[in-house]
Amino acid sequence: MIGDAQNLKNIPKDETQIPAEHRSSLEHLLNILESAQRKLQEASNKYGARPKRFRSKVKYFFTYLDRNECTEILEACQNDITGALVALPDRWSPQVTPGESSDRSPNFDTQAIPQPTPVAHPAEPAEKPGASATNSTTPVAPSQTPPAPMHAPNQQQVVPEGNSTGPSKRRKPLSAIKTALDIIEAASKPIPVAGPYLEAAAKVGNIVVQMVQGMDSNEETAKDLKDHASRLSEVLDTARGESVRKQKEIMTACMNDVQKELQSLQAKLEEMNGLSRANKAFFFRDHDETMKGYKEKIRIALEVMQVLNNLNTARLVTELHDAEGRKEQRRLLGLLGDAKYGIRGAAVEDVICLPNTRVQTLERIDTWIRSRQPSENVLWIRGMAGRGKSTIASTVEYRWRFHAATAIFHFRRGQKASDTGLVCALARQLGGNDLVPELKKPILEAVANDEDIGLKRLQDQFQKLFVVPLSKVPNNSCPVLLIVDALDECEDVKYAVKFVELIESYASSFSANVKFLVTTRPETPLLRALEPIQGQAENLDSATNVGDDVAQFFQAGFSKIRKQHNLGEDWPNPENVQALVDMSQGLFQWAHTAIEYIMEGSPQLRIQELLLSPSICDGLDALYEQILLEAFKKASKSPLRQDIFLRVLGTLVVAPYSISLEVLAFLFADHALFQNQSDIVGLLRAEALNDLRSLIHVPHSSTDPVHLMHTSVRDLLVERCGGAPYAVDVANNHRSMALKCLELMESDLKTNICKLSDLSKPSSDPSIQELFWDAEAAVPIGEPLSVRITSILPKVTSTLVSSKSKGNLPHPDMAIYLENP
Repeated sequence: MIGDAQNLKNIPKDETQIPAEHRSSLEHLLNILESAQRKLQEASNKYGARPKRFRSKVKYFFTYLDRNECTEILEACQNDITGALVALPDRWSPQVTPGESSDRSPNFDTQAIPQPTPVAHPAEPAEKPGASATNSTTPVAPSQTPPAPMHAPNQQQVVPEGNSTGPSKRRKPLSAIKTALDIIEAASKPIPVAGPYLEAAAKVGNIVVQMVQGMDSNEETAKDLKDHASRLSEVLDTARGESVRKQKEIMTACMNDVQKELQSLQAKLEEMNGLSRANKAFFFRDHDETMKGYKEKIRIALEVMQVLNNLNTARLVTELHDAEGRKEQRRLLGLLGDAKYGIRGAAVEDVICLPNTRVQTLERIDTWIRSRQPSENVLWIRGMAGRGKSTIASTVEYRWRFHAATAIFHFRRGQKASDTGLVCALARQLGGNDLVPELKKPILEAVANDEDIGLKRLQDQFQKLFVVPLSKVPNNSCPVLLIVDALDECEDVKYAVKFVELIESYASSFSANVKFLVTTRPETPLLRALEPIQGQAENLDSATNVGDDVAQFFQAGFSKIRKQHNLGEDWPNPENVQALVDMSQGLFQWAHTAIEYIMEGSPQLRIQELLLSPSICDGLDALYEQILLEAFKKASKSPLRQDIFLRVLGTLVVAPYSISLEVLAFLFADHALFQNQSDIVGLLRAEALNDLRSLIHVPHSSTDPVHLMHTSVRDLLVERCGGAPYAVDVANNHRSMALKCLELMESDLKTNICKLSDLSKPSSDPSIQELFWDAEAAVPIGEPLSVRITSILPKVTSTLVSSKSKGNLPHPDMAIYLENP
C-alpha cells in the first residue's frame, strides 16, 4: 500500500500535461496522499515491515495492545487513498458544457493514473503460488479487471448490489458509519424519553462496527453486518432530528423503522452466533482470547437489542409529546432527593477500569448478573482501601447500563448528609429509566401515594420503593442491578447494617433477576451482618495476577505523561515500571496517586524520587505523607499561604458535600492573602491546591466540585497522621467552618433572598431546585448565598452548640436558634 501511495504521488507535474485550472486540486489531493503515506509508514515502522513479523506481533500480543488501533490506522489510510481516487477524476476532468466533448485536454491522460494495488490484510498472508484464485489477494492483471472508469462529475455511479442507500449513493466507508454512530450516541443523551433508546441503539451499531473491523471485508458476513450498521445509523440519524421529534406521527414511524432494523440485526447476529463458519470471517479466528472478546460483543449486542425490541416505541413517542406528564414525573422523582449519589470523575474514563484489566473479576460478575439461580441475588465485593472496589462498581454499572435496569450509590466518608438518601437515590434512578417501564411506573406510583417517602424510616422506604416495585418484575425481563459502593463508609453503622438485614429479609420475595452488588472494606460489624446472607463473594485481597493489571495501569498513565511532557517512547524503562508495580503492592490507588504526582512536576525527577525512597513511599499512607509533607514545606515559607493551605484542607475534609472552587473563594474572600485580589479562584489553585493535585481533584471549571481523590486520604488526615503539621482536627474545623458560615449569614442574608412566592416550601422542593439548576445543560446556574451556606451549616452546628463555642457566635441569639431550629 505504501508503494501505491508513492505511485499516486508520482503523477506528472509537468505544466504541459496538467491543465492550469486543476493544479490547486492536484496539490490538495497530493497532500491527502502524503498524509496517507505517513500513516502507512507509521504503521509499518511500529509493527514491523515484514508481514510475518507483523502477523506474529498482532496474533500473539494483541491483547496487550489497543485492539482497534492497528485496524483504525490502516483503515484511515485506505479511506484517504480511496477518497483521493474517487476525487481525482471528479476534480481533474474538465467541466463539460452541453454539446461539447469531454476530451478537452488531450495532454492529460486520466486513464494513465495508476490504480491502487490490492494488498493482503496484515493479519492474513497472500496466497501462495498455486493456491485457489477465489480468495487470492495478489494483484489482478488489468486485462482481467479493468480499472475503475473515469467519469465526469455529472455521471451516475454504479453501486454494488445490495447497497441500502440506493443506486445514487456509494457504500459508506466503515469509518464514516462509526463517526455517524458516535455522533448519534452523544447527541441522543439530552433527548427526553426517546434519548436512552436511541443512544442504546447507536451503541449496538458501534458494537457491530467493532466486529466488522476485525473481519475480512470481502467476507459476506462482514458485508452484511456493515450494511446493517449503515442502515441503522441512517434511521437513527433521522429519528434524532428535532423537526422529526416535534411531529408525533413521523416520529412514531421513525422509531418503528429503528426497531425493525434492530430486529433484523438481532436475527442476523443470532444466526451468526449459531454458525461456526461465521468465525471464518474474523482475521483472528485462531486466537482464542480475541475470539472470546468478539463473542462477548455479540452477546452484549443481543442482550441490548432484546431490551430495545421488547419496548413499546409508540408509548415512548406518546410520553415524549406529553409535556405535562413528564413535568409531573420530574416532580415526583424530585421528591426522592437531589440526585447526589457521591459520583466522582469528570468523565466516564476517570471512573471505570482500564480496558483489558480486571478481566476475570468482571467476567465472574457478568456471569452472576446473568444467573437466574434464586439464591444468587447478592454479591459482596470485599477488599482493603485502594484495591479498586469503587472503580469495579462503576465499571459494572457502565457496562450494563443498556441491557439492565441499573442504579448506583457511592457512600463517601464525611458526607453524612447524603447517607440516609440511599434507597431514595437508587429508586430515583430506576424510576427515571425509560428503558424499563415495568419498574418506572410502580416507583412513580409509590411516590405519588406517599409524597413524604423521602422523610420516612429506612424500612418504610425499602418496602415501598424496592419490595413492591421489584416484586412486579417478571423473571424473563432484563436484570435489575442495584449497586451500593463503599457501604463501610456510611457513618451510621446501624443504618448500614439495617440495610443489609433488609436485603436478607426480602431477598426471597425478589425474582432471580434482581441483583444487589455491594462493595465494602472488611469491617467487623458489616461482616457479621453479611454472614447469614446467601450469595456470592469476591475477595479482591486474594485476587491473582493483579500485578499485570497494575502494570497496564502504569503504562497507560505513562503514555499520557509522555504526550503531556513530550518525552520519548523509551521513558520510563521497563525496570523502573516494574519497581513501581512492586511498590504499589497491588493497590490501584497507590498507582493512581503515583502517576498524578509524577505528572504534575518534572516526570524524570519525580519518578526518581519515588524509586530512590521505596521504604518511605511504601504503602498508601507513606506515599500520601510524602506528598503532603512536601506540599506543606512549600506552603510554610509564607505564614499566610500556610494558613490558607490548612483551612482549605480542613474544609474539604469536614464539608458535608463536595464543594466547588467558587464556594471556597466565597468562604475565604476576606482572608489576608486575598486582599485586593480579583481572581481568588486562581490564587486558590496556585497557593493552596497546586501541590496537592495528586491527592485532591481540582477541576478545570470553578463550578465543579473539588474533592479528595480517595477516602483513604481523609482517613489519614483525620485518624492516622498523629502530630503531623497537616493533620486535620475535625472538631476545630467544624467549629471554624460554622462560624464562618454564620458570619456570612449575618452580614449578607436578607429576608426572602431568593424572592420566593411561597416561603413554606422546603429547599428540596423541585420548584426551588429549578431556580438554581439548568435542566437542559445539566449544570448549576449559580449558587446564591443561602444555598452555599445552608448546604454546609446543618452538618457543623452540632459541634458549634457547646458551652465553649457559644461565646464565639457573632450574635448571642444565634445560640438559641441553633439549639431550637
